[in-house]
Amino acid sequence: MPTRVGGDALHRARSARGLTHSQLAQIIDVSGGERVSECERGVRTPAVRLIPAVAAALGVTPLEFLALPNGVDLKALRLASGMTSTEIAEQTQVSSATYLRWESGRSRATPDPAVRRSLAKALGIRLPGLEAALEATTRDSSPIE
Repeated sequence: MPTRVGGDALHRARSARGLTHSQLAQIIDVSGGERVSECERGVRTPAVRLIPAVAAALGVTPLEFLALPNGVDLKALRLASGMTSTEIAEQTQVSSATYLRWESGRSRATPDPAVRRSLAKALGIRLPGLEAALEATTRDSSPIE
């Protein structure tokens, strides 16, 4: 199972804050509570850019409502940052295809030290966190969603 938004965890966090679907939708500036409900039920995936906003509105970190079957992997860090794979690739000055190979675990080759530093900076984490995520990513070679 790949890293993704965990609907159950999202539901628990929203309920713990005492928010309705509609209230959360209004806070994160999306139309209608049905979108939040669909994310909780796994029918819809929230836009990547909304993940940090949802977490902030719920008083949790983005990683707290992601399903992390392999631990905190590269995809989890990207989702938590609210950036698309293309945005991360641009910031680290690699092709989107190269970045997606790293994220999916299809490439066993790891970025050189300068690219690793750039990638950690783009993701807003320290280098040891990136190293751990790269290790978690290579343990699972599940397809990209």
